[in-house]
Amino acid sequence: MLRESAEDEAAFNEAFQSLILAEVLREMHDADNGLAGLAAVAAIGATGEDAMLDRAKHVYKRLEGLSSSEIITASQKRAAEMETKRELEQLEREQARQAYLGRLAAKVEFSATDFRVVAEEWVGERRYVDVTLTNNGDEAISGLTFKAEVRSPGRSVPWEDDDGMQVWFDGGIEGGESRTKRHSFNDLGAFSPHETYPDDAVFTATVECVYGPKDAEKIRRPLYDPPTGACSRIRSL
Repeated sequence: MLRESAEDEAAFNEAFQSLILAEVLREMHDADNGLAGLAAVAAIGATGEDAMLDRAKHVYKRLEGLSSSEIITASQKRAAEMETKRELEQLEREQARQAYLGRLAAKVEFSATDFRVVAEEWVGERRYVDVTLTNNGDEAISGLTFKAEVRSPGRSVPWEDDDGMQVWFDGGIEGGESRTKRHSFNDLGAFSPHETYPDDAVFTATVECVYGPKDAEKIRRPLYDPPTGACSRIRSL
């Protein structure tokens, strides 16, 4: 028997199930790229319970003859290995992101100023910020996405933050040009005019991605080779 009668069966079951899950996740992490990982998940999902049962039998054969304590130790070791791998992958993604932001900083200058609420006739109060982009590169820019937050000095958590906010410039911004556009925040979203902040709170914004003109498929594609997942392709209808 795999289990010693005096040992906790619940602990064994939990460790055994963790090892089965680890086998699935290992295939995902060891895949050549993100698409291969998704394909592995799809293959497992397509076969459903039968695939999981086959995997459980495979794991069982490999573990046959081990005691519960040895299985629990093996489960803990595998979990630690996967956590280390996740941390390394997260570090690599962050390094790739910082490298992209460095390339971006050499190509564009971005600012977001005059964060304000304006009372307008008919529509009531609206909150705006003036977004300015200078194109120091050679490729035309049609727009950008940016992230922003409102935070008080010394506070670890902002009062409000959001990302993926889009600004598009009619006519685009050619190399050497600079354009400013008033960006209106959604009344029902982040930075709504109905939100109030402490007097010492400061609005800051950072450009996330810049986009070229629409292509033949009416898709705006990010410029300057962002890492996978950093910038989405944006379809313009």
